[in-house]
Amino acid sequence: MTVLAALLLAAAVLAWPSGRWVVVRRQARSQPPVRAGRARSAGGAAPAQVLLQVIEAVGAQVRAGAPPALAWDAAVEVVEGAAGHLPRGPAEPVADALRRAAPRDRVVLAVAAAWSLAEDVGAPLADVLDQLAVGLRSDADVDGEIEASLAGPRATARLLAALPVAGIAIGELIGAHPVQVLVATPVGQVCAAGGVTFGVLGQVWSRQLVAATARLL
Repeated sequence: MTVLAALLLAAAVLAWPSGRWVVVRRQARSQPPVRAGRARSAGGAAPAQVLLQVIEAVGAQVRAGAPPALAWDAAVEVVEGAAGHLPRGPAEPVADALRRAAPRDRVVLAVAAAWSLAEDVGAPLADVLDQLAVGLRSDADVDGEIEASLAGPRATARLLAALPVAGIAIGELIGAHPVQVLVATPVGQVCAAGGVTFGVLGQVWSRQLVAATARLL
């Protein structure tokens, strides 16, 4: 029964969907990559999609004549999910507050750099933020396509991990009693141990292949 328990546990671990695979994007673009979906940005900042909504709202308000700092505060207050994650208040420049709030978040730092650029060289802030939003959304769309393309190999790996257990279950249903062979006979125990070992190695290998492919995209 120990061998059977080990088989079931290994199959459950191998077939269990892993967390989101981190996609390492090319660094050829000037804008930092954004992970698509609802994943939070690094450093506890607001989700990337929320931050994009904020900068788009700021651009619209600045075009309407609102001061940039007030437009930022209003956008953070209005956009759902932004309050509590993005800095507010006129006591500190927006770019400095962003860098202090999320010093390791590449998306937040990109917004801070765009804000500083507009202030330093006198470029229209709304245009700068709009161009930044276009680039970030384009990167997010590409990341979504990459995640979708990698979903098939991941699902195949999980299916292959579950097939041996399914085969044992079918064998029991038709009366072949493979569990008894795996548990009670030396040859069966060797086969069970070898199957679990090769199954684990196969899953590790397939996940490394997917990760290596993601790094190339």
